[in-house]
Amino acid sequence: MEIIDITEDKFLIKKLSIEAVKNNNANHRNTKNYIELEKRDYLKFHILKEEDKIISFAGMYRHPTWPKNIIRIVDRMYTFFEFRVKNGNGFSSKKPNVNQNNDHGGLCSGKLIPHQHKIAKELNLIPFVSIQLLSRRRVVNRWLNNRIDKSLGFKLLDEMHYTCGGDPKINILCWQNILSTQEINLPSMDIEMYNHTFKKEK
Repeated sequence: MEIIDITEDKFLIKKLSIEAVKNNNANHRNTKNYIELEKRDYLKFHILKEEDKIISFAGMYRHPTWPKNIIRIVDRMYTFFEFRVKNGNGFSSKKPNVNQNNDHGGLCSGKLIPHQHKIAKELNLIPFVSIQLLSRRRVVNRWLNNRIDKSLGFKLLDEMHYTCGGDPKINILCWQNILSTQEINLPSMDIEMYNHTFKKEK
């Protein structure tokens, strides 16, 4: 299994973007996230490949309104259906070279996060991962504790952070759980305020 930088291959990124949209449920909240990825200004864009098969892809992204010293890793990560799992453990018997005996075996947690974390640190940037919805916080915490290499230094930040860029808006999908190696200077709200603000949408 290898990780390949395809940042400059806009044709391949476009092809993967189209495939992700096609494969996803049209009504899924994240489907629109994969539209025209080739137009998104990625610092890096990687694919995870086994022989001739692309398993996953993900980018390293900085919104122009964010602080200059932070970067979101595994941005728009997508894993093709045959290699997916439906829990926070990050394992599937269908995933090449991934099994229960690996200390950090998930495609995201064991492969792409460490790779992109290393690049971010080499560039003196603070890497973070964002995950939508407070309802997923327990799974995120389990994933952090069980699957992500502790030596990377990630922690689940106490508050929900606004990741859509620009002035904060009342959009539940923009206020996200953050895994980061340290605090990031994005707009935030505590859990009590989040629950009060979005009580009609939960």
